[in-house]
Amino acid sequence: MARIFQSRNSIKKVPQRHRETKHEQYLLEHKGVTKCPECGNVHFKKRWYASVNDLKKHLKEGEISIAETKLCRACDMAKNHLFEGELLLDEVPTRHRRELLQLIERFGKAATKTDPQDRIISTKETDTGYRVCTTENQLADKIAKKIKDAFPDIEIAFSRSPKPDDVTRIHITFHTT
Repeated sequence: MARIFQSRNSIKKVPQRHRETKHEQYLLEHKGVTKCPECGNVHFKKRWYASVNDLKKHLKEGEISIAETKLCRACDMAKNHLFEGELLLDEVPTRHRRELLQLIERFGKAATKTDPQDRIISTKETDTGYRVCTTENQLADKIAKKIKDAFPDIEIAFSRSPKPDDVTRIHITFHTT
């Protein structure tokens, strides 16, 4: 047997905390403040802040120096047309379209205010309704529940991709009366 396998300590693995995937460990090894050139979000000590000013408020310190400039995960997903949550809205009645889009937009802004990495990447009109893509699958779930509260005459079907993809697709069909 080769010497390399004689000792358990000779085999090195990529460290992962609590079964996290690689994308969840974004910038864990980096020291200092990282700023996204697209949106201006700042990463410091495993947390994202909406801006340098938000980070200053949190730290209550004067000057903050940016150690690195790198796209955040949300901007990278938008740039590469990736998403974790997808809402497919079909048979949306014309009289509810404006109200529905406003509901989705408001909820997305509130989520981004809470966590700057929770975003609605795109809202596109399709032949039968709308397609909404989000950076987080939980955000898509919450938007679907909010739509259900506002419009009780809908049918919701959830589907989740097998691990490690972690993509949620939610098909919402409006029943016209």
